[in-house]
Amino acid sequence: MRRFFRDATYFLKASIALNAILAVGKLVAGILTFSIFMCFHAFYNVGMGMAKYFILAGIKKSASRSEEYEVFRTVGIVVLAASLVYALYSVRLFIGGQSARYPQVAAITIATVTFTEIVLNIQGIISAKKADRLMLHANKLVGLASSLISLVLTQTAIMSFAHDGDAAFANGLSGVFFGICAALIGLYMLLY
Repeated sequence: MRRFFRDATYFLKASIALNAILAVGKLVAGILTFSIFMCFHAFYNVGMGMAKYFILAGIKKSASRSEEYEVFRTVGIVVLAASLVYALYSVRLFIGGQSARYPQVAAITIATVTFTEIVLNIQGIISAKKADRLMLHANKLVGLASSLISLVLTQTAIMSFAHDGDAAFANGLSGVFFGICAALIGLYMLLY
């Protein structure tokens, strides 16, 4: 069991590094394409990286069950807040906002990164299922919330070149829907 948790901490460290790389990449892409939407995704990645850092600190501390619950709830607050901010930002697409436009190569790259992220999150869920630890459960939930938000970016990027006209309504609807779903994950963690 000790080896499993050591492996889990390595996975979390790699995941935090991946979140940082994704955040920087999305921020650079957002700046280069003048996309505030992409920048919001970068900041969401920063929030999820912070949540994973709290989880890693909770695992390393070998906390008591009550301390694990405290960390679990703190992570829930981060997920809830970041997801609600994202959902609220998506509402702007209903009131005259326009969807970001991406070249086909950028859209395919975004989709590839998103689906890679989803596969990594599913792999984390499967490996964490072997143990009954609250911190690993928290990590699964953070990954799921992050994947939901990444699907919105993928939809927006693909529709920007595959759909004639502006798909702001569909992208806004997805942003609000998946933002609320991710926020519900945070609320679940907070009330757990």
